[in-house]
Amino acid sequence: MAQTLDLGDGKTQKIFERIKVEFPPEHCPPMRLSGPVGKITSNLYSYASMNGVLDAVEKDFHLVEKDLIGTKEWLNSNGWTTTQKLEMVNKFMSKAGSLTPFTKELLPYFVEQKMLKHLPEIKDLFFKLVKEKRGEIDVFVTSADPLDAATLKQLEGLIIKQIGSSAASKVNFHTDVDKDLVAGLRIRYKSTLIDNTVTRKVSATKDTWAKAYQEAMAL
Repeated sequence: MAQTLDLGDGKTQKIFERIKVEFPPEHCPPMRLSGPVGKITSNLYSYASMNGVLDAVEKDFHLVEKDLIGTKEWLNSNGWTTTQKLEMVNKFMSKAGSLTPFTKELLPYFVEQKMLKHLPEIKDLFFKLVKEKRGEIDVFVTSADPLDAATLKQLEGLIIKQIGSSAASKVNFHTDVDKDLVAGLRIRYKSTLIDNTVTRKVSATKDTWAKAYQEAMAL
């Protein structure tokens, strides 16, 4: 069964998504992805899982992210011919060296099927699936000042407790300091946003508002 994928250039390309293939439950993605690119990524996950190369393909995609996507050649490749894009991909694979046979077949296929432009999204969705399988959660924390390891460890325990230990085994923190904040934390993970920050956009000194915030939190 074929899926017509809009490539965004006024043309379409038949993409065989193998929707009718039934994968064993243990090789199915841990979460459902929507849209044509999501379905393609889900199938890639299942095929990689069945071949026992999930972790290896994840490493491959990290190399793709580092040494292919975002390079000068990649940024200039819009409008290139299929031959030129194949040369770019082959050059990357030759330098990478340690790529799995799975990925070495996959990248030229993306070029031939005019899917290379979707590689950044596919790569990100693949990362999302393997992290979900391992029970990893990306948590984005914004604070007025840098957070120490003890504070992050405490936050990790609270987040895992809230989500449930069966659904989360590791928290990957992505921290950011916002100088417009006086105190408090802004925490985002999955579809949850916790914002108890106090901004500096008030007519008072930082120390005064920080003290008021700490007193309010102690109540």
